[in-house]
Amino acid sequence: MFIKNIVLAIIRRLSFINLNRNNIIVYDYTFGYSSHSKDVFDYLKVKFTDRKVIFISKKVTSFGLQRFSPLGIYYLLFSKNYAITVGMPNFINLKYKNVIQFQHGTAVKALGIFDKTVPNKDTIKRCEEFNAYKLVVACNEYSRKTIINSYCIVDESKVVLLITPYLINFYASIKSAISSSNINIVYIPTYRLTKNRKWDLGEDIQFLKTIEDNNFQLFTRYHPTDIKAIDNKYTIGDLVGKASIIISDYSSILFDSIEIGVPVIMYTPDFQEYTAERGISTGFEKELSIPKFSNVTELNHYLLDFKPFRNKQNSNCYLARELELYTSIKNVFE
Repeated sequence: MFIKNIVLAIIRRLSFINLNRNNIIVYDYTFGYSSHSKDVFDYLKVKFTDRKVIFISKKVTSFGLQRFSPLGIYYLLFSKNYAITVGMPNFINLKYKNVIQFQHGTAVKALGIFDKTVPNKDTIKRCEEFNAYKLVVACNEYSRKTIINSYCIVDESKVVLLITPYLINFYASIKSAISSSNINIVYIPTYRLTKNRKWDLGEDIQFLKTIEDNNFQLFTRYHPTDIKAIDNKYTIGDLVGKASIIISDYSSILFDSIEIGVPVIMYTPDFQEYTAERGISTGFEKELSIPKFSNVTELNHYLLDFKPFRNKQNSNCYLARELELYTSIKNVFE
C-alpha cells in the first residue's frame, strides 16, 4: 500500500504537465461510447472542429481509447481540457486542468454527502473534486441546488443552468420521430445493488398482460450495470423519440424527459428498501409534479386512462440556450 501511494503521488505530480493544451478529452467512467458520454463527444466534435476531441473510457470499448492503454494514459495525464459526465480518474491532479462536468438529469438518488453507499473518505474526495471543476452544467434549477449542496461547492457561480448535449440530442430525436397512433411505453429503470427484482416491470405478469391486452408497445432499456442490459436494443435517445410516456424509478431520465416535454411516471415498489440502502432526495416533488405509483394495479389503471401529449414549452425554451452552452464551454477551454 505504501509503494502504491508513492507511485500514485508521482503520477499525480506528472499530471501537472499540460503537453496537450488544445485537445479536448471526453472521459467516460460508466457507459462506454453510448448514452450521455457519446452525446457530449459528438457535440464537441461538431462544435470544436479546430480542436482534437478524443474519447477515453474506463470500459473496454471498440471506439476511442481505453484509459489504461498507453495512449489513454498519455492523453489523460498530459491534456488540459476535459469533458465528463461522472468523474475524473484519481491519478490526475486537477489543479491545472480545465474540467467541465455535464450533470445529467436531476438527482432522485442521494448524492455526495447524502449518499449512504459511499464511505466518508471517498465522499470527501468527491467533494474536493467537484470544487476543482471549472464548470458544472445542470439542466434545471433543482439539479443545480442539489449539486451545490451535495458536494459542498464553495463557488456556486461555477454550477450553471444550461441545456446539455444529451438534451439537445433528445430534442432532435423527438423532432425526427415518426408519429404513431400506438401508445409507446418506454421503461428505463436505474441500477440496484440488490438481486431482488420485484421492482422490474419487465418481469411483472400483470403489467405485461395490460400491455398485451391493450396493444400498447413496450420498449425497455436497463442500466448498463444491470444483468439484463445485454438485451438492450435501443439507445436512450431512440427511446425518448419513440416514447408516448416514460416509466422509471429513481433515474435521472425522468427529469431529462420532462425538460423536453415528454410525459413521465415514477414506479417505485421498493421505495422503503431503496431509501434505506441508498438514500432518496425528495425535494424535487415540491418543484415538479410527477405521477408516482408503488403498486402495479394503480400503474395499470393510469396507463389505461392515459392520453398522449407533448409539452412543447420546455423543449423550445431550452433549445434556444444552445448558443449559451457553446459560449460557456469555449470560455473554459481557452
